[in-house]
This record gives sequence, C-alpha cells and structure tokens, in this order.
Amino acid sequence: MIFKTSKSDTISKRDFTQIEKDGTLNVVTDYNAINYFASADSVSGFTKDLLNAFATHSGLKLNILLENSLQKNIENLQSGKVDIIA
Repeated sequence: MIFKTSKSDTISKRDFTQIEKDGTLNVVTDYNAINYFASADSVSGFTKDLLNAFATHSGLKLNILLENSLQKNIENLQSGKVDIIA
C-alpha cells in the first residue's frame, strides 16, 4: 500500500489527521481474484478485508474505488482523489 502521513509529502493531498477529521478514507485498488472481487452475492478479497479492518479500527468510513491502471491510480493519488493505493 502507498500511504503518506507527513504534511511535507508532495504525493498525497491529505495526511492522516485530515483523513480522521473528515471521517472518510478514500482508497483505490485493482479488481482481481486477490485484492477485491465479487463472488456470488458478496464482495471479497484480502485487500478489501484489510482495508475494512483498518477503517473500523480507525473509526473511518471506507470509500473504495476500483481501477486496474497503475498510472491512473498514481494520478488519482497525486490529485488527492484517493488517500491510499492498495
């Protein structure tokens, strides 16, 4: 996962303090058989489960975006659309 926590970092627009204040963690991950996938009538995946556990532990609402292009994921992180690439 890529996650920036320092205000001096130039990649992410929000640090963790700002994310906590807002209450929502915006994450992008790719859709595949390990990270995030639909199976029957549910959504599963190791990354999804890990992100859910982190968000629950941190008291945050989780907003997951799906994108399989690493370049677009980096652009989304740089623009501040997402806080983490997972």
